[in-house]
Order: sequence, then structure tokens, then C-alpha cells
Amino acid sequence: MVPGRAEPLLAIAIVLALLLDPRRLERGPTLCLVRRLSGHRCPGCGMSRSWTLAAHLRIASAFRAHPLGPPTFALALLALGRAYARTASPPR
Repeated sequence: MVPGRAEPLLAIAIVLALLLDPRRLERGPTLCLVRRLSGHRCPGCGMSRSWTLAAHLRIASAFRAHPLGPPTFALALLALGRAYARTASPPR
């Protein structure tokens, strides 16, 4: 990861996951272009739903949406926290 470049994207993704209503995502349309065009799930299908469910602490549902969603969401939170701590701590 390039320091300073990925953090804003992680922050946006986490904030969007917190703002989205998981109930609407579960009933909403399929956003995956691969699935819409081919009818088959791609390896990333369900990741947005999974992150949103994880952000709302619906962990079991998040794992059902995509098994890698909760771990990657946790890693994103950790990376963002480390980046914040790095910029908030005074230089030595």
C-alpha cells in the first residue's frame, strides 16, 4: 500500500458502509456489472453488502454475503486507524 494514497479511499468506503442501510441493500438491485451481463456471480459479488452489514455489526449476515467481507472490513479499519495514529502522534 502506498502511504497516504489509499487512506482517503478506505475512509470513503468505510463511511459509505456506515451510511448505507443494509436492509435496502439486501432487497436492492444487483450492482455487479459482471453478474448483470453474464448472470454469473464474480469473485467480488456480495462484498459491498458484506462491508455494509459488517459496519452495522451484523457479522453473521456479512459472512453469508461474502466470506472475505468482514476480515477485509476489519483490516481496512485497522489500516485507517494506523494511518490516523501515524499522523496524529507528535514527531520524535
